Amino acid sequence: MAEVVDYGMFATWLAGCDGRGARWTLLRRFQREWGIDPDDEMPPLWYDTARRALAGTVPPPDGDDMLDGVDPALPVPRALDEWWRLPYNSFLYQPRLYWVHPVYPPKFEATSHAGPIPADDPLLHGTDDRRVCVFMAEYQYCNVWGYPAAQAAHADPVALVTTDDGWTVQADTLSGFFLHQAVYRIPRLLGFTATLDEAPPGFADADLPELGLRPWRQLGSNVTMYGAPDAIVYVDATAGGSDQAFTAAARTEEALKNLTARLGIEASASVSPPTWRT
Repeated sequence: MAEVVDYGMFATWLAGCDGRGARWTLLRRFQREWGIDPDDEMPPLWYDTARRALAGTVPPPDGDDMLDGVDPALPVPRALDEWWRLPYNSFLYQPRLYWVHPVYPPKFEATSHAGPIPADDPLLHGTDDRRVCVFMAEYQYCNVWGYPAAQAAHADPVALVTTDDGWTVQADTLSGFFLHQAVYRIPRLLGFTATLDEAPPGFADADLPELGLRPWRQLGSNVTMYGAPDAIVYVDATAGGSDQAFTAAARTEEALKNLTARLGIEASASVSPPTWRT
């Protein structure tokens, strides 16, 4: 890790992604920067079985409810199938990095968390289909993520998440969501971290750039991410989620020390080495 990566530039990198292919490339680069490069992993056999069952070329496994709650008339967005097929998909490499359940084929049975999309929501694009196709769920199904059924034919539809206020846009595209999810989860497991119950006084004056991602919404949290050299800062505006209100995650111990000194964080802060090694 001799080369320093300035995540203060992340919003610029993201804005320069002109399509999902560029977002996949940024995802792969980000994973490598944090020590994940699973190019040689086994192919997603479970996903392949599910995909063939959805297409009707093979029957679902005996006793499996794989197709319950699925509308086989709806196409699966290209971006979702591409993510499952990525040879560097870190979810397939180590699902415990993410603490979520995949839902494939996308289903409707979990939409009771937030109900259908409101009839006047512009996400419906003038259609009457208010359903949401759920493709991922938090372990206890406290939150689920999906895309509007009205956008199922889109290659890369908007990604939604359930909140106390109903369905909320989590990412403008599915490919952007998978990149966002990796940025939210991986550094705090694979990096050196410092956590606090609230943002330190020096944070406001540090002028750290936002990453250009929407706040991550899960388990009551509302987390905005900021970039620094070899480090990312996570600030929960609600402090009501499952994570600390303030977390700094760095690729190296030196980067964390530099960042905490910049932010005026006392040495007594809860500092931890990586909790999971690749």
